[in-house]
Amino acid sequence: MKRIIILILGAIFCVLPCIEPEIGSIYYLSPWIWLLCFLFYTRTMEKKTEWLVFTGIFLIAYEIRYRNFMGDSSFYYIIVSAILLIVLSIANTIPFILDRFYYKNGSVFLKVFIFPIARIVMERFIIGQQFNLSLTQFDNKWLIQSTTLVGDEFIYFFVALIPSVIIFIILNREDKKALRTGLIILAPCILPCIYGGIRYHTSPRPSNQVKMAYASGPQKTYYEDPSETDPGHSENMEYLLRTVKEAADNGAKLIAYSEEAFITTAEEEKEIIKTAQAEAEKNDIYILLCLDSTNEEGEYENKAVLIGNNGEYLSDYTKTNLIPVIETEDYTAGNGQIPSNHVTIGGQEMVISYTICYDATFYRYLLSMDPETDLFINPSWDWDEIDDLNYRMQAISALENGVMLFKPTVDGWSIVTDPYGRLTYKENTIGTDYNQVHYAEVPAAKTDTLYQKTQPYITPAWSLIALILSFELIRTAIKTILAARRKARYEHAKK
Repeated sequence: MKRIIILILGAIFCVLPCIEPEIGSIYYLSPWIWLLCFLFYTRTMEKKTEWLVFTGIFLIAYEIRYRNFMGDSSFYYIIVSAILLIVLSIANTIPFILDRFYYKNGSVFLKVFIFPIARIVMERFIIGQQFNLSLTQFDNKWLIQSTTLVGDEFIYFFVALIPSVIIFIILNREDKKALRTGLIILAPCILPCIYGGIRYHTSPRPSNQVKMAYASGPQKTYYEDPSETDPGHSENMEYLLRTVKEAADNGAKLIAYSEEAFITTAEEEKEIIKTAQAEAEKNDIYILLCLDSTNEEGEYENKAVLIGNNGEYLSDYTKTNLIPVIETEDYTAGNGQIPSNHVTIGGQEMVISYTICYDATFYRYLLSMDPETDLFINPSWDWDEIDDLNYRMQAISALENGVMLFKPTVDGWSIVTDPYGRLTYKENTIGTDYNQVHYAEVPAAKTDTLYQKTQPYITPAWSLIALILSFELIRTAIKTILAARRKARYEHAKK
């Protein structure tokens, strides 16, 4: 009965972040606790039928925690989302299955390390970003600094390793040798937090802030009323003229629109951009224009255009990493070239790079960004089920690259973070007036990270560890099978 209570406690802590997403301590403590509870249950199972209980509670917890993360979409998307979630939830049980087998049959190395390494392999190739343990640690400001050394892989290895070692110590507390081994493994685990605490509290805080504005765009106003059609060209133009002037009148030096702010055709897009260039020069303001447009071949594009305060067309970017199912069927992906713009805004020289929403959740993709980037802008469009995950993912991406992040979004958290993961601005746009212009003070600052320079070597290192583990797994499995056969022959001979 006690074990069932522990299992249910794990499920509760798995679900808690979606109930209280803004209590940071709950968010980052949650995976440590539910992994601890689930591992205790699976490692102490005596009957095969107990797997049914574990799997049932585990899947229910995951279904609640990551409910319909495709959002308020059509019935087709909701069904696809539910099926995808079931598949990914089942995939999440594989590390527990491997851990159980090798905890009974493997060496001390496998007993402790099989679970965290299996989590890395699953998260990297199967599970997906929404289940990434590193994003749960965004509020754990000390630990996330380790991404600047060894990347996000280390965090979800670390978060899975600690519960694995603790359960190993608890279950082997009578064995002095095993206890000593567990404590030796656990002792160095404090080092990342010591490093993170020193880095976080001794790092400089950015100064020389620049006032910037952001707005949702007319698309959202029209989507709120199903009786309306998509905004027409005149509505797009009226919204652009009004918000640019309002932002400039209130002292903003740049206005960024949220993802797909202006829905337009290829011909209308040219006029919108031309008008934006004229308004930028007239109002002495930079504009990051976000468009849901069709190109001359009739293909849909999710793109952004940066216009200088002198009206110059500085650069453009088309979203490269498209959301599976939702966007891959309709939109054409970009070429993956992240823009880099050397500009002077509000008397402050800076290098601006930008992508769009989902792009910023791919950590290694952002490593192709100009290393001189000071300010990374990532216009987004969130939804209720994804917003708390999305801002954490993007903030950790910016931290890995050592840049300021400005994330203007609609229906989610708009944030500004400094290069050390500090939130300097945070505002939820869900339920706000979509005609409103919002303002944030955005400094430009960057710091070099070791991960930027060593990432080409770190990824092969994880692959080498996986190769060594695979060899050890196969060796142990063969050894276990042979031992079972010898036992069977011995029992048969006795009869």
